[in-house]
Amino acid sequence: MSLPAVDENWYCEDCDLNFEYCDKPDFLFCPNCGKVLKNDMYQYNLDGLIDSLNNLGKSICENCGEEFDKEYNFCPLCSEKLKKETIPFDIEKDNSVTVDWNGEKALVYDKCVYLSNPHFAVGSIIECISSKNYTDEKLECDFKRIDETLPEKLTYDEAYSIYELNGWGNLVRIEEFISKLSQDILESDQFKPNKKINYIENERFNRILKLREDLYVKLMIIESGINY
Repeated sequence: MSLPAVDENWYCEDCDLNFEYCDKPDFLFCPNCGKVLKNDMYQYNLDGLIDSLNNLGKSICENCGEEFDKEYNFCPLCSEKLKKETIPFDIEKDNSVTVDWNGEKALVYDKCVYLSNPHFAVGSIIECISSKNYTDEKLECDFKRIDETLPEKLTYDEAYSIYELNGWGNLVRIEEFISKLSQDILESDQFKPNKKINYIENERFNRILKLREDLYVKLMIIESGINY
């Protein structure tokens, strides 16, 4: 299965000007009128991302504590009016997308992301955002269990480095957050300390991803077996 060709044509809709092979991440606006430059493949990914973010909304019954599809207006259990929750996001002046993450804006898609990976999976971004509560709770639970000081919540980039591994149909499962590696892992021929992610042969996990100097996550990645 072949991937579609990368669209390197950036253009200004207002001036009808084309800027071919515009591969500089900071070349964002038309030098003639100042409007943001467009790209068909970039816009296709952007539209898909926005649609997916809008679909992440949900309806919550504050009386029952249950969650329902975002189209529901009243609770089917108690008939109370449901509270609507949406994912706060913005489309910025440069046509990038930011979301609210730990009370701050986090960049999830822009020209730099597109140029580094034109075939990026929108699903990985959505999985990262929709799994935020679980990821935060898992981090807290794992550190309470080992009775260590709870680290700060993951930044968007740290969390996305986990969920981007979901690409091409692979399934990523977080097994455990840890602050340091055991001696047997450090001494293993499989572990390379200069790498961000290591392949490990273990019954419970097969990857170790380094998030910070004092924070690692053990992952089980189940590969789809599909070759591209």
